[in-house]
Parts: sequence; structure tokens; C-alpha cells
Amino acid sequence: NHGLIWHIKLYILNHYNQNQIMENIEHIVYLMLENRSFDSVLGWLYQNDTPKTFIPPSDKPFDGLQSGDYFNRDTSGFKFPATAINKQQGQQIPAVDPHEEFQHVQIQIANTNGNPMGGFFNDFATTGSKKPEEIMAAYTPDSLPVLNDLAKKFAVSDAYFSSIPTQTNCNRAFSLTGNSIGYAPHHGSERVAMVNNNWHTLEGMTPYEFTGRNVWNVLSENGYASTDDWMIFYSNKWPTNLPGEYCFTEDLLWPTMSNPTWIPGHRTPKYPHHFADIEECMSKAKSGSLPKFSFIEPAWYLKEHGIGWNGNDYHPPGNVGCGEQFVHELYTALQSNPEAWAKTLLIINFDEHGGTYDHVTPPDTVAPWHYPADGTLPPDDLEVPFSFSKLGVRVPLLLVSPLIDEKTVIRAKGSIPFDHSSVLATVLDHFGIDREKWLLGSRVLHASSFTDVITLSPGQARTNVEISAPLSNTCKPNKSQPPNELQSMIMHRYLVHTARRNNFSLPLLNQLYHGSIKSVKTMEDLNELSRKLLATLKRRAPQMKLPKAVIAPDEVLQRELNNIDVAYNPDLYDAIHTYLGPATHDRDASLVACSDPEELKTVKKNFLEGKLNMPASPDLDEVIETVCTKMGTSNRHKSRTTFYYLLVILLNKEDVFIKA
Repeated sequence: NHGLIWHIKLYILNHYNQNQIMENIEHIVYLMLENRSFDSVLGWLYQNDTPKTFIPPSDKPFDGLQSGDYFNRDTSGFKFPATAINKQQGQQIPAVDPHEEFQHVQIQIANTNGNPMGGFFNDFATTGSKKPEEIMAAYTPDSLPVLNDLAKKFAVSDAYFSSIPTQTNCNRAFSLTGNSIGYAPHHGSERVAMVNNNWHTLEGMTPYEFTGRNVWNVLSENGYASTDDWMIFYSNKWPTNLPGEYCFTEDLLWPTMSNPTWIPGHRTPKYPHHFADIEECMSKAKSGSLPKFSFIEPAWYLKEHGIGWNGNDYHPPGNVGCGEQFVHELYTALQSNPEAWAKTLLIINFDEHGGTYDHVTPPDTVAPWHYPADGTLPPDDLEVPFSFSKLGVRVPLLLVSPLIDEKTVIRAKGSIPFDHSSVLATVLDHFGIDREKWLLGSRVLHASSFTDVITLSPGQARTNVEISAPLSNTCKPNKSQPPNELQSMIMHRYLVHTARRNNFSLPLLNQLYHGSIKSVKTMEDLNELSRKLLATLKRRAPQMKLPKAVIAPDEVLQRELNNIDVAYNPDLYDAIHTYLGPATHDRDASLVACSDPEELKTVKKNFLEGKLNMPASPDLDEVIETVCTKMGTSNRHKSRTTFYYLLVILLNKEDVFIKA
């Protein structure tokens, strides 16, 4: 009863706090950047100054690096304090990509010999960095002027956290779905709560896919399905040999998008006009024609330099000067139309800390499935034993609008801290959609929104606020710098994608992987590899293709067939697998969904009546139903090879594939 009362109170409170002055905002622009903790880029923001306004009112000072003695110790006990980066040190600190996987984050945030958040130094030292003390260094308003000036001239939160203590993909999934549940081939389950990127999972041929309901579903289901309502603006396409496929496709999944934006089983967008490049975003900003909600993806690599160079997303060890230029350009474009800008809220945050130091211990929160009635059921499996009720490391949140006063610091009301769910709550509250219709899980339902940050009336709008320019001549690629994990992941996705499309065997894919990506040491190596792969891999594919698909069903497959009283015939199974060809390496085509009547009709017409030459009959529907039941009604995504294998066995049509 106590839990239910708490639930009702918080629900009413969140409804009540939908500040009416938010009605003056007509456009929300959301930019999520990459892999920086709060301290890393804003820790010295108020070193020589103090905020003007705290929302809600508070006597607690700004929680930056100026407020205490923060340090880590090395294994010998030597003390390394948090330090300030000056302009002369450049904008490429740290010079090596820190660890960011779940297991490493647990080391980083541990209380080490009485020192909270005491494991960053020793964990970073294992990267091979020649200067492990760089992980304790943080930018200042002088060395990172754009981000710091926006934070001071508008609003910032010093108590905003990534959604889980891990890396990019799962935190980006949380930012738009409220959880990180999805299909994980290496776990054999559709609903696994994931914590790591797993981009190097060659055996699965594709990383997991986040399959949960997302914010685009909620908007479209509640009458906001036009391009005037929402759009996604991308800065890069994945390097793919299929023109026009953006980073939102299921087989090249970047966790910005999950399945509902694409028609299942097809390579065509469900909302084709909702995607546009960053140039169109800038143009719409200048003309005042942005939709009500714009989601912006930064560049994972700069087009003018190629895939192997850093992007403008602030991801270490890349040059943050490129990110500074991008943020300044976006702000300038928005501000250039004063009438539209006066009604706009720009939200800037970072997906996760990326292994960079922060001194604030992550707090507890609500698991996404705390109350299943909120729209998210508990997962079937966990990647690691983790309750999902602990937030990740603190990251920056900037709220920028002419209707926000300068030097504002905002924190969450109540006991639930800000995290990425708060952005979802702010967007959906802005659209006026009742919270009981969101069904994005407990974390999102109970999230505090940022509506209180809008404190100025339209007549007080600060439309002409100028911000500092980026440091001059700083966005320069460094050829000798090692690539970060994101850039390696892009090349891995391209390699795996090409292998799947051209029916490469797993041994061949492993050979290519270990002979290419695994050998990369510097940005120059990766850029050279990208040029070679993009220019030659597709052309060489016909010569590299094996005469037939190679598959080695393991003991798991044999056990599954034995469990349903079906004998395993490796020759028959391999023949069916070969018949399916490249489809076996395509995420959509390789699976059968018994819940989709249209797909089952296709199975009946193309395979049973076509390939097996069975006469049209209602009996065929019963055979298909039998196979669906045998493979399990709870298993929505069934292997097409196994599905067809069972059909052949039940219909005694082995001779179609294996001649006597």
C-alpha cells in the first residue's frame, strides 16, 4: 500500500508540475552529444562566479570541482587531483579513449579506500595511456568556451545523470525508449536487458536490436505523426554499399531508432519523410520552420576528412574543438530567426560519461519495469546481474532558450533524480499527452520534467544573447591518434553488413575482421582501411563469395530439435540453409514471426506451394500452425531455416532438397 500511495502522489505531482508558461514554447530541439562527464566539460563553470537562480530554490552551492578536494590515487597510493585544462594544452584530452563498458564503470565509480568515485585513474591506466593523469583533467570556460558560455548564459543542471552506468548504445536506447531491452542473438532471447555495446559480436552477425516502444510511437499514436510534429536530423549515413540507408535501419542499427520507424521485413522507412540531413535542419532553423520536436544526431566522423577522423560529438579522444564549432553553428542558426527562436527550447545533453572523471556518486532510481502496468514488463533475461535501479555517471544537461534567465541551475524535484527519461517526459508533457498513454515504463512515467526552467514571459525573451566563439583553428584531425570505439564500430558494422549481404561464411568474416579492424592502431590506419573497404570490398565480393552458405549447427540446435521430437539431419538442414542463401544473413529475412498473418501467407504461397509444390489447401495453414506451436508461442522471432526444416519434415518433402 505504501508503494501504491507513493506511486499516486508522484504521478499527481508530475501532472501538477506541467508549468503553464511552457505553453510559450513551440519548438523543442534535442541534441545528444557523446561521452563526457559533467566534470570533464563543465566542472569549473562556476570556479570564479556563482549562479543567479536555483530551481527549485536551494542553499546547496553549485556542485562543481571548485567545491571540494577531489582526487584519485594510483596503486601505490600517490594522489592525483582533479585539474583544470588550459588553452595551451589543446582540445584533445584525454588522448586515449577511456574504458566505458559496464564492468569498467563499476571500477571507476567504486569507493576506493574511503574515496568515492576513486577508480577512474587506475582503470584509465589500463588503456595504455602514457599520461593516465589526463583522466582527472577537466576543461574550463577558457579552454571550452562554447559549452561553458551556453551553460552560464542560460541554464544547466549539476544533478543530471546518464540512465545506466555503462556506455553509449544502451544509454541512447534509454533516451528514446525508457529502457535498454532488445533482441540479443548471443543470449538467444528477444527481451534481454542490455548494458554493453557488444558491437564486436561476430558470431551473432549483428549487434542486438532495441525492440521496445519509443517516443515516436507515443507521438504518432496520439495524433502527432506529421513532419510538422517531429523529425530526425542526421549528420552521417553509415558507410554502406546500399545507397540511402541511414543509421536508423535495423541491420545497421544505431540506437537512436528502434523498429517502429521501419516497416518490419523491409528496407523502407515507415515514416520516410521524417528523416533529413543536418543541412536541412540548419535551413529550417534559419527560416523558422522546424517541427515541434527535432532530434539531432551529431557527426560520428567529419565528411571532409573521412570515416577515420573524429566527429563533432565531443567523443574522446577526438578533438572537442569540432564539437564546439558544431554547437556554435546550431545555436547561431536557431538565433538567426528571432521570432521562432523566442519560442524554442534547445536541450543539449551527453549520452554517457565515456570513462571521464566525475566526483558525484550516481544515485538510486526506479527500474523501468518497477510497475509493469506503466508499460514495460520485466525482461526475460539480463546481460549481467544488475537491477537497473542505479543511475549512471553524471553528465551535462544544458537548457537554452530566450525564455530562460541567465545563470540558472536546475535540479529535479522529489526523490527521483534527472536522467535521460526526463527529456522524454519534457517532450511528451510539452505535447500535452496524458502520462497514462505513454507506456514507456516506470522510469519515464515518474521522471521530473524541465518545465520549471521557463521563467520569462514572451515580452522578456532574450533573443539576442551572444555566446563565445570556438577557439580558433582547433578542429584539426590527428593522424597518429588512436580511434575511439565508436569509429571502430562504424567500420565493423560496414564489414559485417557487407558479409551478410554477400553471404560470406563466418570463418571468412573472422579472417577479414582480424586482418583489418583488429590491426588498426591509429586514425590514419582506420581512414586508410575505410577507403580500401569502401572502394574494393563490394567489387571483390563475388570472388570472395563461397559456393554455398556454410553453417555448423551446434549442440543447442540439436537439443532444440530433440526437445520437440524431431530428428536432426545435418545434410537436410544445410541444404535448406543454402536454399535460403543471403536471406540467412539478413536480420529481417532470417526470421519468421508467427504473429504476422501476412508473413505466414507468404510462407504458405512461396515455400509450401511454390518450392515444395504442395497443392493449395487449408491443411497447409494447420501445418504452419503446428510448427509455430512446436517452436514456442512465446518465441516471436523464429529461425527461418529451422522453421522451414520442420515444415519439410512434417510434410515428408525431404526429397525436394536431398535426392535419393
